[in-house]
Amino acid sequence: MSDNSKSLFVNQAFNPFFSNIRQNMELSPSGIKERIPVRFPEGMQYKPENGSVMKNGKDQPLRHCVGMLDNYTLPPWLQRCLAPDTGETLIAKSYEQIENSEQKRLKGVMAHHCQAKDSFLDHPFSIVSAMEKGALNRYNNIWPFEYNRVKLRNKTNDYINASYIQYSDVDTALASSSSQVPTLLSLQEQNDTCGTGRRYPKYISTQGPLPATFDDFWAVVWDENSSVIVMLTKEAEMNRIKCHRYWPTEAEKSKTFGSITIQFVSETEQLSTRSTSKSDGEIEDGITLRILEIRRDDGQESRIIHHFHYSGWQDHGVPDNPLGTLKLVELAQKSQTELKQQHKQNAGDGPMIVHCSAGCGRTGAFCTIDTVIQRLSDPNHLNEEERAGEIDLVYQTVSKFREQRMSMVQTLRQLVFVYEAILWWILRIDCAQQQ
Repeated sequence: MSDNSKSLFVNQAFNPFFSNIRQNMELSPSGIKERIPVRFPEGMQYKPENGSVMKNGKDQPLRHCVGMLDNYTLPPWLQRCLAPDTGETLIAKSYEQIENSEQKRLKGVMAHHCQAKDSFLDHPFSIVSAMEKGALNRYNNIWPFEYNRVKLRNKTNDYINASYIQYSDVDTALASSSSQVPTLLSLQEQNDTCGTGRRYPKYISTQGPLPATFDDFWAVVWDENSSVIVMLTKEAEMNRIKCHRYWPTEAEKSKTFGSITIQFVSETEQLSTRSTSKSDGEIEDGITLRILEIRRDDGQESRIIHHFHYSGWQDHGVPDNPLGTLKLVELAQKSQTELKQQHKQNAGDGPMIVHCSAGCGRTGAFCTIDTVIQRLSDPNHLNEEERAGEIDLVYQTVSKFREQRMSMVQTLRQLVFVYEAILWWILRIDCAQQQ
């Protein structure tokens, strides 16, 4: 770590983590004041006395999930979040706990970097590698942690602003003192020591590629054997570039980035609707599937990539309803499974690559929704609390993801939206809309 980088930590006014510790500026001593309700589908009413949902005067049949006693009663943890008098406050308090835990992590690594004399990378939450590659970061306050950052292969500089993300049933055993270097299991170690045998989806969460990182981005796609890319941002929003175009258009046919050539194959609309919210200015809510073929210049066989581009989600905001997001999750899961089966030699068995602009807010929400759906669908190796539906799977998953990349699910509104998406999925609204 250079002397200049270290001096940034010492002077708090210029500390690169200072703006990330949002509690310094946003959280009052009395906590978060904002309260946001979880939205129900039109025509449905919640019955808090028994945890059921009514539609047209009848109980709505639910998708059977882990932690449900029957097909008409929501899991207890979700009922608590929907309680008329306390649910909104409970979610706000959960978000506050997530933010406070992140504050503690960032302050801990900040103190370590100020005090350490020689080794800076021994702290799992170190961001030194990212700080010293400023031109490769889209934003100057969102960086990957050292212990789980994606590293470029066969390059002098191994840095890319990308993180491995995966939920596991294993506690990460963080040290409680901010003056100590935490003991943190790697994602692989968490999977290896997991006693339940459950394995959850693995993602690469990354920023929207910059022109300076196009080569690196596609190198990661190839080296990690990824076959599905999910893009959750428009190229520009509010007259600001959020993500540079890193794929070839139909007119361009193909582009070469470093040793990887990307060939345009097709582009189809999977979902195209209009927002009903006047405040959103009639934002288009669409999913575009681009099929791309990639090939490396060493003559290895080509691979097919499915690139899903969702345009209905503005930065720091949420869509009008979860239908588009749930459809996107369904399509991405289906492609991930199909391409894994098609590709030979496990070439398609790599992590799904997910990005928005910074690779944390919308990306974190998508990964959480996808993971929680799969957790709710897996009845194997459940403990007593899980069988009883007492564990808040959303809070638990977001907390884990925040240990893997800062600001995953960045705002309270995004956290509420995750609960909405899970609720609507359990209510089978995604299925009903397609009938």
